[in-house]
Amino acid sequence: MSPGKPVPAVREVEHKFRVHGLFRIPDLSTADTISTVEDHGTLELEAAYYDTSDLRLAREGMTLRRRTGGEDDGWHLKVPVSGTVGARDELRLPLTASVSGEPPADLLHTVRAVVRHSPIGLVATLRTTRTTLVLSVDS
Repeated sequence: MSPGKPVPAVREVEHKFRVHGLFRIPDLSTADTISTVEDHGTLELEAAYYDTSDLRLAREGMTLRRRTGGEDDGWHLKVPVSGTVGARDELRLPLTASVSGEPPADLLHTVRAVVRHSPIGLVATLRTTRTTLVLSVDS
């Protein structure tokens, strides 16, 4: 990206559900209102999370990450939406937006007011296996 150009953004509303470690998804094709279940396969994702050493971004509900392995490979900055619980705007840049492996300057510029002069570095890496099931419901 060149300076001054807007970074593409997507609004997401996320709902998280907790289940115990032994939980397995039941056979959803037997549910009354579900007409089909399509298995779209399994992905191996890796997400590297960046923040200050005192986690200033996390305290503000912001997430800066570099993700590989899915359809949305790239750099993502998630910023809370005022007045909407669970909603965040996600600014996205391709992996090529940073040749050094450090967060892209456009995203760092966006969080400068929160992190001030504190350096941003890698704080965690998560590896996730994601299975996607697409459900069609009877109308």
